[in-house]
Amino acid sequence: MEPPSHLITGYISDGRGTVRILARKENKIQNVDSGVFGYMYRQPGSRDWHKLGEYDEVNYTGFKPIAVDPDLNVAYGLKKKDGRELVTWDDLDHQLEDSAVRTQMLRQSDAFPRRAFGM
Repeated sequence: MEPPSHLITGYISDGRGTVRILARKENKIQNVDSGVFGYMYRQPGSRDWHKLGEYDEVNYTGFKPIAVDPDLNVAYGLKKKDGRELVTWDDLDHQLEDSAVRTQMLRQSDAFPRRAFGM
């Protein structure tokens, strides 16, 4: 169970009943909606939150998580590149440093749609 907060706008579970990511409004000026959302994540079995990143819904910049794969411990999400939003992942163990490597691995993985979206 997560405590309520007026700044929290959503949660993403790992599909097994554990909340792994939370989204919250990042008001840059008091009580003014900036269009920026901050994302926090948890490691498996932990209750501690760690910064995942920000996503700006006005400029479509940053990483916007949309699903968690508990077996691979990755967050799938959207990221803008060359004027397009592409689906990529963020390794929650921080084993992969280069997003281009993550994107290439994602393109090669035909398991992605079924794992991330339960298809």
